[in-house]
Parts: sequence; C-alpha cells; structure tokens
Amino acid sequence: MVVDYVLYGSEHSLFTGKARAYLRFKGLRWEERVASRDVYLNIIRPKIGAPIIPVLETAAGEYVQDTTDIIDFLEQRHPQASVYPAGPVQRLVALLLELYGDEWLLIPAMHYRWSVLDQQHDFVMSEFGKLSAPTASYEEQIAIGAKTSRPFSGMVPALGITAQTIPGIEAGYLEFLENLSGPGVDGLQNLIEAIQRPPNIPEDTARGLVFGVTGGLLGAISIFVITFYYLMEKDFTRSILLMQFKPSTASRIRRTLDNVDQQLGRWMRGQLTLCFIIGIASTTAYGLLDVRFWPVLGLIAGITEAIPIIGPWIGGVPAVAMALTQSWEKALMVAGVAVIIQFTENWVLVPRIMKGAVGLTPLTVFLALLVGTEFMGVIGALLAIPIAAAIQVIVSEY
Repeated sequence: MVVDYVLYGSEHSLFTGKARAYLRFKGLRWEERVASRDVYLNIIRPKIGAPIIPVLETAAGEYVQDTTDIIDFLEQRHPQASVYPAGPVQRLVALLLELYGDEWLLIPAMHYRWSVLDQQHDFVMSEFGKLSAPTASYEEQIAIGAKTSRPFSGMVPALGITAQTIPGIEAGYLEFLENLSGPGVDGLQNLIEAIQRPPNIPEDTARGLVFGVTGGLLGAISIFVITFYYLMEKDFTRSILLMQFKPSTASRIRRTLDNVDQQLGRWMRGQLTLCFIIGIASTTAYGLLDVRFWPVLGLIAGITEAIPIIGPWIGGVPAVAMALTQSWEKALMVAGVAVIIQFTENWVLVPRIMKGAVGLTPLTVFLALLVGTEFMGVIGALLAIPIAAAIQVIVSEY
C-alpha cells in the first residue's frame, strides 16, 4: 500500500500513542515503523538533531517532531474532520485538556510504568529491547531492554515521583478518572454551550448591552490614557495652569492640588487593601473547599475586586465553573462564598476601609457610589470615591 506518512515511534511510547490515535482518527494513509537503533542513527538524529520520538516523515521528505506540531502540521494539510472543536470556547477547553494530558498525566503514567515494574517487567523490557534489536528473540530483547531502559527509569525521581508523593499522585489520578464521568462534566458542557449559543435577546436589549459594554471599555481605556499622559506632563500642566493666577491665588491652588494628590494616593492604597483582603479571603475559602487551582482563582478574585460593584461577581464566575467540574454541591458552596464576599465587600469593607483611607463617612461612600453608578455605570462607580475625596479637599480648602 502506498502511504503518505510514516510515523517513527514505539508501542510503549506515550506520545507515539497520541500521534497514532490522531492518525487513525483522520483516516490518512500512513504506517508506523519501530524507531530502532538504525532508525535513530540514520534518520531521526540527522533530521531532527536529537534521539527523540515520535517523528513524522512525509512522502516529500519532510520531518516533524513533537505530537502537537505533528497534529497542527496535519490539520493544515487535512482540515476536514478536524480534531479541534469549531467553537472558540470548546477549542480553548480542548487545548487545556491536551496540555493537562501532555504535562500532568505524564506523571501518573510514568509512576504506573516504573513504580510497579514487577507487574509488567517482561513487556516493558522487551519493548525497549525491540528498539535496539528488532530481530532478536523475545528473551534477548528483555535482556537488552533491561540495560537500555535504565536512563528512562532513572527519570522518575526528577518528575517528583517518590515514596512520599506516590499516594497523592494515585489519589489525584483516580479523582481525575472519576471526574471524567461525574456530574461536573455535564455542567461544564452546559456552561460552554450556553456561552456559545446564548438565549435569544430582544434587539433593543442586545443593542443597549453592546453599547453599554463598548462604552464602558472605551471609557476605561480613555481614563487610563489620559491618566498616563497627565502623569507624564503633570508638572508642565500645573505650571501653565498656575501662571494664569496671581501669586497668592496660585499658591493656594498649588496647595489644593497637592492635597488632592495625597487624597488620591490614600484612595489607591485603600483600593489595594480591598483587593488584598478579597484575594486572601477567596483563596482561603476556595482552598478549604478543595476547589481545583484555588490559588489562581483567589488571585483572579483579588484582581477583579478593583472593579466596583460587579468585581466580586466576575471573580466568582471562574471559581463556580471550576467547581462544576467536581460536583454540583461544591459549585453551590462556591457560589454561596462569592455571594457572602460580595455583600461583605459592599456593606462592610468598602465603607470602613475608604473612611480610614480618604476620610469619607460610610454614608458619603454609599452616596458617591450610587451617584457615580447612576450617571456613568461601572466607570462612574470606579471614579466615585476618588472624585468625592477630591471634592472634599476642595470644599474644605475654600
């Protein structure tokens, strides 16, 4: 049979298995050849530069190494029946799962190969021996493999597989297998489908939502750009402004501007304090609930706290989605934690911390947030407290 591709690898190679499964799925014309010692010396080393498998050879004499590169190479040539999902969200999830399989499932795979070698000694050794001596007898291949496999078995401690970590590796792997068929998988799939195929929204509502989100983003970008250039040219701008007034008035205005700067600095420190508190609280809660990737989810919650009103909600969405992959019960508990953090932030932390930072009473903070939200939405809520603090300085000065 005429083939278009040759895959050099071995039966016991994890990544050869990944490339083999892909080629079978695509239904291409290909064959697999054992990466023997002669193949390593005469083909793989000269073409790739290192003794590593799997390697794909095309009919035109092209060589590709690394399973992800092989898949991407073949996807460009054979886009029909793509192995990648069409939707951007599903594609991202697929790539994350591939990364998880390549980097993290490698650890339990190597553990179950080498830590329980007594249960599969002859098979593993014969496969290694087959690479060096494909025509030798089964017994000879076992003896040869016992020598050639030593460098690979010696890599196990480098992967963090020790007597102390093995129980955790096995428990994590078994939990992963359970989650593959658990209720969280359906929940995550439903979430992805809801994102890709949202419910029908009335045209006026959709238009308002688009304009609101776009306006908010443009407003936020504009504020950052204006702030950047103001900071770059602050001294020059002040000098031009103060030159328009009498010396006595200019001195008073300069003092007012300095006080406003100090007040804004205190507001920024207060905002960072809020981010720190919410980040620590979320990280602790997610860790106690044993949510996967809880440190990252806590960091996201701390960063999104900088967004007034809706920040804690935004920070809680990834945590709930991740908890869905474990169980519905855990997702509900995480959602409850997000609600508690949201109300604590709005009704307790913001008034008290901002009062200590900028000297505004809790009532003033609430009123400022309400007025800012009413006139400018999220951007108004973000600017409400610093503007109120600046007004307070100006009023007290004049």
